[in-house]
Amino acid sequence: MIALQRLSPLTNDLHCAESAKRVIASFFKQMEDHAANFGSLLLALEEQLMPRAS
Repeated sequence: MIALQRLSPLTNDLHCAESAKRVIASFFKQMEDHAANFGSLLLALEEQLMPRAS
């Protein structure tokens, strides 16, 4: 997911960012209940909420 989020501004393709958002949203409840099992998705969620400076 992080790769899709980072690819989006580089390619001006919003589809990548939207795809990442959908995946994160679909796993949100499981991530909330079992955070230790979703490290990479939690990192993607953090980057979605607080984008890196370019």
